[in-house]
Amino acid sequence: MPNLDAANIAYQMVKVFGDALPVGPILLGTAKPVHILTPSVTARGIVNMTAIAVVEAQ
Repeated sequence: MPNLDAANIAYQMVKVFGDALPVGPILLGTAKPVHILTPSVTARGIVNMTAIAVVEAQ
């Protein structure tokens, strides 16, 4: 993406038009997985991120 605004617009379009449930952010390319929860995360978001972390730990 050329800048942050374009990335945010694309993210919102994919989320709305795909009727998707966003999970993340997840940092890729590190030696070990990293999961970041923002202060505005919901309880469902915590559960989703925990599920991803469990699968990656196996």
